[in-house]
Amino acid sequence: MRKPYIFCFILLFTYRGLPFTITGVRLTFILPSLEAGGGAEKAVVLLATGLQQRGHEITLITLSHTASDAHLLPEGARRIALDIRAESANIFSGLWRNGKRLRVLRQAILATQPEIVIPHINQTNVLTAFALLGTGRPVVAVEHSGTLLKSPGLVWRALRRVIYPRVARVVCVSKGAANYFSWLPDSRKMVIYNPLIAPPEAPVPALAEIDHHKRWVVAMGRMLRVKGFDLLLRAWAQVGPRHTDWQLIIMGEGPLLDKLIGQPDAAGLEKSVVFTGLVPNPFPLLRQAELFVMPSRAEGLPYALLEAMACGCPAVAFDCPDGPREIIRHEKDGLLITNGDVNALAAALERLLSDENERRRLAANAPEVLTRFGLARALDDWEKLFAEIALSSTIKETL
Repeated sequence: MRKPYIFCFILLFTYRGLPFTITGVRLTFILPSLEAGGGAEKAVVLLATGLQQRGHEITLITLSHTASDAHLLPEGARRIALDIRAESANIFSGLWRNGKRLRVLRQAILATQPEIVIPHINQTNVLTAFALLGTGRPVVAVEHSGTLLKSPGLVWRALRRVIYPRVARVVCVSKGAANYFSWLPDSRKMVIYNPLIAPPEAPVPALAEIDHHKRWVVAMGRMLRVKGFDLLLRAWAQVGPRHTDWQLIIMGEGPLLDKLIGQPDAAGLEKSVVFTGLVPNPFPLLRQAELFVMPSRAEGLPYALLEAMACGCPAVAFDCPDGPREIIRHEKDGLLITNGDVNALAAALERLLSDENERRRLAANAPEVLTRFGLARALDDWEKLFAEIALSSTIKETL
């Protein structure tokens, strides 16, 4: 009778040193929506594709009902779109007064017969974990940012404190994001970076505003305050007039776009600053650019920065919470600047715009992000986590 106990404990204490993975797991991913083209959505689809190729069975459930996904799942993956993302007056009405949302989500998940459930983004994580209470289904909640980037709100944070100790694991996509969960024991959390693949080749799009005879500094992202494009314009106002052979290209759309275009710092810089709006395929522009700038006040693990460096762009970024410092190797493939310091950003731009050899030195090392954050590494880490969860479940059943 004691042999199973002995066997399980030996496995438990030796597991972390074993190169052990597991295949053929039924995985159900949960997202608020797949309409947005953000980093979380991109990461889920890349992971789903890679894991399916390794023999796992993939289902993706979204809380919102949509007919147009920004990213497509691989053929053979199951796609379920619910219609339960309606806003509530507050979290209590959303959770307790509207139990239908939780019932529908619970039924949809259990119908996929998952062995592991992987929700993404804080509120979806909380809803999923509560929906599956008492089912015995392991939940791995994935957090994409720290609280400085997007706070889930006081009540959501309180509910997260209640439910996260009961999930199988909290996975954070950066070490900085993991720091916000210091209240969780180390055994309950881990860092797995979002995966990166080589950007596709394509011709440079014909955009009338872009001067192909000039050199390009590129920035991209949603036009939100946290992205810091107002700070970039202030820095460029110091540098741009001295470098008339350069053009600052800012890609993206969002609620602050019109305000940024009319920002006083942009006045008189019409020819050296171009707002392109959303560019569906930014990679040709990134491949031709000579410098990438990320002026964000806070980040998670920014795909824009990863993809720019994968295209061979040296990068300049504020050393903000949380992601850039884990991506840029200061003075090796880019520069990290004191967060929010416009004058320091201007000085860094001046340094690199004036020194082609320095740009080339940093650019030569930038594509190494494809190895450091590659898809294969992320898949290995996820499969090790699956094996650990499976082992833990086996031990519980044996005991």
